[in-house]
Amino acid sequence: MDKLKSMLAFVLTVETGSFASASVKLHVSPQRVAKAVAGLEQQTGMRLLLRTTRRQVLTEFGRHYYQRCRLILHEIDAADALAQQMKTKPEGTLLISAPVTFGNTTLMPFISRFLQDYPAIEFDIDLTDSLSNLAAGEIDIAFRIGDNLDPGLVARALLPYQLVVCAAPDYLARRGMPPDPQALAEHDCLGFAHWDRQQMHEWRFMQNGKLISVPVRGRLRVNDSYALLAAALAGSGILMAPEVLAHEALAQRKLIPLLTAFISPPRPMHLLYRPDRQRMAKLSVFIEAVMRTFGKHYANQA
Repeated sequence: MDKLKSMLAFVLTVETGSFASASVKLHVSPQRVAKAVAGLEQQTGMRLLLRTTRRQVLTEFGRHYYQRCRLILHEIDAADALAQQMKTKPEGTLLISAPVTFGNTTLMPFISRFLQDYPAIEFDIDLTDSLSNLAAGEIDIAFRIGDNLDPGLVARALLPYQLVVCAAPDYLARRGMPPDPQALAEHDCLGFAHWDRQQMHEWRFMQNGKLISVPVRGRLRVNDSYALLAAALAGSGILMAPEVLAHEALAQRKLIPLLTAFISPPRPMHLLYRPDRQRMAKLSVFIEAVMRTFGKHYANQA
């Protein structure tokens, strides 16, 4: 037996009064229980039990050792119970990473509703357009835009991120409205600094059923979507932005939609987490709620 099992054999021997009674609880032979206790005595260099023909009597050291063993075994049981509780009861803190714009416009209202349904769950949310390291255990779960996925993570497909091309009336009055995607080469196009170089200098559209990449240029690049929106509202250039970010300005005609005959392909979006994390109840209920609200599968069933 290993040391913990030997400690359990010793504790049960004390509490049941004999090796034979302890062996019944452990489903082993009495000889194996006796050998486990003898092994503890050899390791400690101290006698635990005085053996008579009728019973086992604790030595002074045995009494102290018995109390410590009980405490250790109790802590192990408590740790196992905690693990079981975390698997079955949704409680604790979830560490979440999400893109800034999605977090502000879409995720936070969802989180507010979720908190009302699960009062024992708390959130620490990091809104960032940089990639967090899920594999290193820094966070529990992440929302990610794009298709550059870690194969070691579980990726659940969400509704894609719809983009819209737009500009302020003031800009269009000065520079004119582009009649087709190719005309963007003659305009100032606002760049999102967290896109890779290709995405920043090439915008994609569907034209006659085919995907085309159009070269664009611009003098302004920012690492924050809200700052880009402000720049577009101020007439600094043409903006390709998430529809959820620009919809209010579009509704108020502060921004004018452009190239509406050409579809800007939506960007794929996923919910990512490590395979071992879903066993936690707090994460399982959150994933289920996210998929009901944002999942492609649920949306297709609606």
